[in-house]
Amino acid sequence: MALSPDGSLLVLGGGKSVAVWQVTPPKRLGELNVTGVVERLAISPDGKTLAVGLKYSNGCEFQLWDLPAGGQPRKFSVDGRHFNSLSFSPDGFSLLLATDARLQVWDIEKGERLRSYHLYIETDYFYASAFSPDQCLVG
Repeated sequence: MALSPDGSLLVLGGGKSVAVWQVTPPKRLGELNVTGVVERLAISPDGKTLAVGLKYSNGCEFQLWDLPAGGQPRKFSVDGRHFNSLSFSPDGFSLLLATDARLQVWDIEKGERLRSYHLYIETDYFYASAFSPDQCLVG
């Protein structure tokens, strides 16, 4: 589930389904056609882009969708077996992914991975990730 920063849109995802809702008055605006299993959702700070983390039998990808219309997504394959966290930078230009024991920072305009950090932690998983407000730190 993800709520747009202004509170006007609610996105619900589960299984192979992603539905976009207008909050007030409640109205279903549409469904996005995804083929993988939805693991994580995030909405950009300007409320115009939805990131969907998907799991497939052979790996993961994230997709970027325009909100609220949908259209055709931009798709990006990533390292990992599961999405544990997905978050936009405060300026909305980067996306931070946590997959298994790896953090990845992506430039969403260029569609390229900027950095990848493999951290050795006891559980082998990250359950949350975020940018600091000044975007200098991730964790």
